[in-house]
Amino acid sequence: MTTVTYYLDLRKANKKGAAVSIIAEVSYKIRNKPTGFKFSTGLKCGQRNFDKQLVHGREPNAELKNESLKRIKAAAETIFLKSLNEKSIPSTEDFKAMLKVAATKVDEARSIIAYFQDYIESLKAKQKSRSFVSAMVNLKDLLAAIKKEGKFPVTFATINSDFETKFRQLLLDRQYKTNTVSAWVKRLKIFMNWAAKRNLHTNQLFKLFEMAEESKEVVALTEMEVDQIAKLPLPVFKHIEGGTPLTRDWFIISTQTALRFSDFKRFREAELLPVPNGYDVKIRSQKTNTDVVIPITSLLYSILKSYGFEMPLPPSNQKYNEGLKRIAKKAGITKNVSSHTGRKTFCTMMYKRGTPVPSIMKISGHKTEKEFYKYIGVSLSENAAIVRNSNPDFFIEHETKMSLAK
Repeated sequence: MTTVTYYLDLRKANKKGAAVSIIAEVSYKIRNKPTGFKFSTGLKCGQRNFDKQLVHGREPNAELKNESLKRIKAAAETIFLKSLNEKSIPSTEDFKAMLKVAATKVDEARSIIAYFQDYIESLKAKQKSRSFVSAMVNLKDLLAAIKKEGKFPVTFATINSDFETKFRQLLLDRQYKTNTVSAWVKRLKIFMNWAAKRNLHTNQLFKLFEMAEESKEVVALTEMEVDQIAKLPLPVFKHIEGGTPLTRDWFIISTQTALRFSDFKRFREAELLPVPNGYDVKIRSQKTNTDVVIPITSLLYSILKSYGFEMPLPPSNQKYNEGLKRIAKKAGITKNVSSHTGRKTFCTMMYKRGTPVPSIMKISGHKTEKEFYKYIGVSLSENAAIVRNSNPDFFIEHETKMSLAK
């Protein structure tokens, strides 16, 4: 019989509790003579997250690491018993080499869904945004349902072009739009990348999945339309035609800050920072979990001041969107205004004013310019005007008759 005991290699321990290697000590007897060896499992664990031979749940990828430790123990017992039956006990070096293979080998009997759950637990441990974690949970549940119903195989090896085709069609059959379908496929690629980095599979075909998207009009308001809504007289009673002042004011705040609806509640806890020539507001974004610092416009300042710098909580997202549509109609605006319009309006207004794109992105939280430009509601003619107004070399007096045609 073999005994496998785990402990942390504390030779590199420090006061901050940084992750250190997990060592396996294997003990067994040959002809009643105790023998054994030690080796590194290749796994690491925070010094405060290991106890009683197990990695605690607060450690990133804890379940995955514990599965590897269990696999090593099982492999040690199997190797030893097999060698007894064959009356050929391996040398300690050979035994160690076989166990090192077992430490890195994927448990093929374990479902891809179980590994997906490990990934979700790692997201929670890293305190990723709730919306992203929720989206990944939905994807895991969908894959589990496909696997259970036997619609098509769901394993690391079968996630290929045929899988992509069937997966996309299934989502389209459920009336999802092309952009939404591509978002699901993108999340699947993120998970597959995570699994590949942990040697859970060698499939690279998922990297060829296409991110087809529909081009769609960006709904953003002009500065004049924002002013129309800001000055719109609205009664203070709830559930009436035209929405309420609170819904209108939160919308104006979003057009001045690029805040998402999910950040409205956090806005009440934001820091108001006096700076030369005005004020900034510092807030931590819920989606990205990063701080942003936003200069306060005179319009935003007047709204905050009217509430004594203590904004009441907004209505629910559903009521907020319903109210916005009524407010837009009352203001004579025919655009399809929603909770996301505020962010797009901010980005568009700042872009039209000539604010450098990197500066806008530091406020909006966009990671890439490709994603940022999806938020800009600027026509080709408007873009040409922005370029012209930035440089007098483009200023040309009109001739009476002029044509490019020959």
